[in-house]
Amino acid sequence: MFLSRILKSFTKKKLFKIHGWLGLNIGLLLFVICISGTFATLSNEIDWLLNPDVQVKGKAVPIAWSSMHENLVQAYPDAQLINLMEQKNSFTEVGDYFAAAALIKEPSGEIRKVHLDPYSGLIKGDGPFLDVQRIFRSYNHNFFDGSRGVYVLTLTSLFLLFSVLTGFMVYGSWLKNLFKLRLTKGSRVLFSDAHRMAGIWSLLFAILIAVTGIWYLAEKIISDTWKHQEILGLPKPKKIGMGELQKIDHSLELLPMSAYVFAAENEFQGFRVEEILLPQKTYEYVELSGQDGNPLTRDRTNTVFVHPHTAEVVFIRKAAELKTPQLINNIVDPLHFGTFGGLGVKFLWFLFGLVLSFSILAGTYLWYLRHSRKLNSKMQRVRKTSKEAGPIEDSRLSVAGISWANMGRAQGAVISASIVLFYLLYTGISTVQDGFRIWSGYPEGYTATISTHNLGPWELDVKCDYPCRMEEGTVIKGSFKSKGIPNYKSLHLRALSNSGDTISMAFKGSSSFPKLNLSREWEEFSSASLQIVAEDYNGNVWSEPVDYKQISNINKKMLGQFPFAPEKNYPDVPERIYVVAGIFWLLVSTTIIVWTIMIVRAAIKDYRLINLSSKKSIEY
Repeated sequence: MFLSRILKSFTKKKLFKIHGWLGLNIGLLLFVICISGTFATLSNEIDWLLNPDVQVKGKAVPIAWSSMHENLVQAYPDAQLINLMEQKNSFTEVGDYFAAAALIKEPSGEIRKVHLDPYSGLIKGDGPFLDVQRIFRSYNHNFFDGSRGVYVLTLTSLFLLFSVLTGFMVYGSWLKNLFKLRLTKGSRVLFSDAHRMAGIWSLLFAILIAVTGIWYLAEKIISDTWKHQEILGLPKPKKIGMGELQKIDHSLELLPMSAYVFAAENEFQGFRVEEILLPQKTYEYVELSGQDGNPLTRDRTNTVFVHPHTAEVVFIRKAAELKTPQLINNIVDPLHFGTFGGLGVKFLWFLFGLVLSFSILAGTYLWYLRHSRKLNSKMQRVRKTSKEAGPIEDSRLSVAGISWANMGRAQGAVISASIVLFYLLYTGISTVQDGFRIWSGYPEGYTATISTHNLGPWELDVKCDYPCRMEEGTVIKGSFKSKGIPNYKSLHLRALSNSGDTISMAFKGSSSFPKLNLSREWEEFSSASLQIVAEDYNGNVWSEPVDYKQISNINKKMLGQFPFAPEKNYPDVPERIYVVAGIFWLLVSTTIIVWTIMIVRAAIKDYRLINLSSKKSIEY
C-alpha cells in the first residue's frame, strides 16, 4: 500500500524530469562505465588480434597439461608457478584458437603471463600480467582507483536502474517503436526515435547490467563490513593433516598434471578441467576448476581438490550444491560480461553495450532539443500574434556569445563533463603509474642474497630487500633450491642477545619462496647473532647462523646504488597495450567533449530565444 502510494505520486511529468536530471548529471559517468565494460567483453579477442603469442590452431587432441607444466618448470626454475589455464572457460570464453596461459611470479615480485601451445605444451612467449584484457577488466572494476573506485562504479548501477525504469514508465507505445527511425524529419525527431529505439532494444540488457552491478556493490559492502567467507565463501576441504605430512619425504614432488586431470574428470562425471591451481605449500591440494555443463557459473564454482602426492580426489565442489548467495555470486560475472555462450553472445553483449552507451548520451541531448523546440514554437506564435512585431532575427542563424551566464541549464552538463574528464585523466594516469606497478617488479639490486644454508635435507638462499637492515618493515626472503615443494613444518628467523634473550619470527607465504616482514621489536632488540631455524614434521630441527657483517655490507651497497627508496620498475609492456588504452581514452574523451559542445550550443540558443521573447513582451 505504501509503495503504491509513492508510485502514484510520481506523475509522468515528474518522472520525465527525474529521468532527464539523471541523464544530465550522472549520464557521462554512466557512459564511461558502460563503454569500458563494453570493450571488456571483447578484450580477450583484442589481445588475440594483436599478440601472435596468443594465437594457436585448434586441434582435436587432448590438452597437454603435463608437457606444459614440465616446460614451465624447466624454463622458469626460479619463478613461483601459480596456475595453468586452458583459457577456454566461462570467465574468458575465448575458444579453441587461443593459447593456454600460466601465471608465474618472478623473484622480483613481478607477475607475468606465459603463453603456451595447449596441444604440444611448447612455450610461445611471455608478457606482463597487464594485457588488454586486464586493463579493461580492472578499469571496469575500480577505475584503478582502489576501493573508492569500486564504490563509485557500483553505486552508479542504482542510478542506471532508476533511469531505465523511469524511462520505461514515461515513454509509451514501446512495441510500435521497435523499428521506428525517421531519418528525414530533422535532428530532434532522429534523436528521439534513436533514443527510444535504443532504449527498447537494450531494456532487458540495461536492467541485467544494473542488477548485476548492484550485486557487485552488495558484495563489496559484505566484504568490507561483514564476514565475507561465511556468506559468500566457497566450501573447501581441510588441509592435509600432520599424520600425512609426516609420511611425505622432505620434498614433495608433484605428479604429472595428467594424473590429476584424469582423477578429477573420472570422479566428477561431466566435468572438464580448464584450470589447475598449483599448491604453494605441502598441506595444500591441487585445485582443478572447470565446467560441468552449466556455463552460467564461473569455473571456480566447480572445483575438484586432488591430493598432490597420491592424485586421490578428496573433495568435490559443485555449483548445484552451493547455497543461494554463493551461487548468485558466481553467476554474476558470466551474465554481466556475456561469457556464458561463446563468441556469439559476447558480440551480442558488445553491441548491446554500444547501444546502451549511445542511448545514455542521446537521451540527454534529446532533452535539450525538446526544450529548444518548445521555444521555437513560442517564437512562431510571437511572429503571428504581435501587431507591432518587426523583423525578428532567426535564432538558428545566430548564436549568443559563450559565457557562463547564458548557458542556463547546460551549466550542470559542463560541470559534469569537467568532473568526468578530470576523473578520466586521473584514472588514466593511475592506470599507468599505479596499475602497471601493481604487478611490476623492483629493479636489479633491490634484493640481495645474504647467505646460503644447508638445513638438513634442504638448501636455502636467504635474501633481503632494500634497505637490508634489522629494522621494522625490512623484508627477509627465502628461496629453496631443492626440487619440489620443501616439506618443513616451520621456518624461523631467530635473534639472540648477549644476555641470552631471544626473539623469533616465522616465515610465511609459499613454502618454496617464504618471506617475513620484520616488526618493530626487531628494531628495538639488541641482537648479538642471527639464526635460520627449520623444523620438519617429525620433530627434527636444523639451524645455521646468519652473518651480521654481510647484512651490513649489503646495506651499504644498496644505499650507494639507491640513495632513496627505489620505485618499482614498470613491467615490459608492449606498445600495443599503450596504443589500445590510448585509443580508448581518446575516444571516450572526444565523445564527452563533443556531447558537451552540442548541449552548450542548444542551451545558448535557448538563451537567445528567451531574450527575443522578452523583447516582444511575451511571457515565458
